[in-house]
Amino acid sequence: MFLTQTHSATLHATLRSPYTSFRSGHITRIMRKMARLAIFPNFAPLRSRKTSFIPDVNELKSLIRDDTKLIVINFPHNPTGATLQEKELKEIIDIARQKNIVVFSDEMYRFLEHDQANRTSSACDLYDSAISLFGMSKSFALAGLRIGWLTTKNSDLLKSFATYKDYTTICSSAPSEVLAIMALRAKDRILKRNLDLIENNLKVLDEFFAKHTKFFDWHKPKAGPIGFPTLKTNIDISDFCLDLVEKKGAMLLPSKVYDFKGNYFRICFARKNMQEPLEKLEEYLKENY
Repeated sequence: MFLTQTHSATLHATLRSPYTSFRSGHITRIMRKMARLAIFPNFAPLRSRKTSFIPDVNELKSLIRDDTKLIVINFPHNPTGATLQEKELKEIIDIARQKNIVVFSDEMYRFLEHDQANRTSSACDLYDSAISLFGMSKSFALAGLRIGWLTTKNSDLLKSFATYKDYTTICSSAPSEVLAIMALRAKDRILKRNLDLIENNLKVLDEFFAKHTKFFDWHKPKAGPIGFPTLKTNIDISDFCLDLVEKKGAMLLPSKVYDFKGNYFRICFARKNMQEPLEKLEEYLKENY
């Protein structure tokens, strides 16, 4: 395990070579920009099925090239809340193992599966050349600590991460590390609190979207406090979100932010007063449509 504040940068510096990206619907904005800057010139995104946001594993096989070095996955997924099945994850790992490809698995929303039966193994436990990313920001709701870690059985990669980190942050904040340890010791209590909040807010969202089927398609997430509904009107989702935040102070993120085509938007429900922003959204719909 390697403790770091610069997860993505560490990995990018270590694996500056062509790679295939596999993820549900989008790759992170940082990686997308890096691909366009030709750090990863053979970037190959795999688009998801629009209803489940889970891509076809068979398509991944068609994207693999002789010079493919890295497969990137992100489950539980941000922004859709989609999850893989254990069988699908193992299929991806088998593809990587056959070609000796490194797998980078972003697992920041791990432990926030709405049904524990949907929780998969951590990629680093299934494959020696897999790297798993986790931290305190999402599942523990402690983003301010800026503490996270990369876990891998590959000692060469681990050494590369450590070397890169020596030239960046060197070490994390000691008070943040202490607070992170305290939170990890209270893991069960904190996760239960967060899952209870998610469960309650999901009920509120289910009712809201059932009431407003004229405007929205609700693709109910399976993990995390995030969802990716569709706006059914002809209005561009970016214009809708901008007008909403300007008039009502309620913020939704349009799919354009994630380089994802379509009238989708990210809604976050990790708050105790979920009813309040939904009331603002409902007011906006009544006043403008």
